[in-house]
Amino acid sequence: MQRRFMAQVVSPDSPEDTLLGMQAYRDAYLLRIDEALRTDFSAVHQILGDDDMLALSADYIEQHPSDNPSIRWVGHSMAAFIAESRHWSRVPLLAAIAQFEWTKSTLFDAADAQVATLEDLQAIAPELWAGMRLELVPALNLIELPANVPPLWQQLNNLENVSSPIAEHDVPWLMWRKDLAVNWRSLDEAEYAALQAVISGANFAEICQQLVNFVEEEQVPTLAMQLLLQWCNDQIISTLHP
Repeated sequence: MQRRFMAQVVSPDSPEDTLLGMQAYRDAYLLRIDEALRTDFSAVHQILGDDDMLALSADYIEQHPSDNPSIRWVGHSMAAFIAESRHWSRVPLLAAIAQFEWTKSTLFDAADAQVATLEDLQAIAPELWAGMRLELVPALNLIELPANVPPLWQQLNNLENVSSPIAEHDVPWLMWRKDLAVNWRSLDEAEYAALQAVISGANFAEICQQLVNFVEEEQVPTLAMQLLLQWCNDQIISTLHP
């Protein structure tokens, strides 16, 4: 009976669509999910306005009905849905902003972890550095987005008026949670490659080998140390494995 009731709520064309009063439940279902989506995608809501946001929510849950007991995760496919939609993908940068907002919210929810310090780094014996592996904090993501998406999100978050934006070229972004705040910054090619190597499990010697593709060989030790110091300052290294 519960399955039949749910089918009638989420599928208006259900063959058993005969019970009186079902529309009230369908409306409540849509409005509750729309409320959650407006919270998770506040900038998307600001771009679209109330009516179009409700229309987007309706289109979205028709293709991606909630499949988790927690409404927290109902928006997990929103960015991909917008990008694949012939209608909603026409709104400039909408899918990229949705991807940024969802990544930001998931990082806020990610697990806590210990953070390696500069003192931990200095305590490692020099002969162990080549084989040292770095473990990054769970609340971290590398993402490629148009260069103007995070600044545009910031403007929208500040309730500033934004004229019709045009997507700039994609650049890699580091997004991570430090304390209780989600941070982000763009990455150059060298740091992006180094972080990808860290995530793939490369040791310090292999990370340095990646850097040879971007700077002269004699500059690699200096750049590698600059990156390690930056990562310690950002608090994105969880554990050092000599």
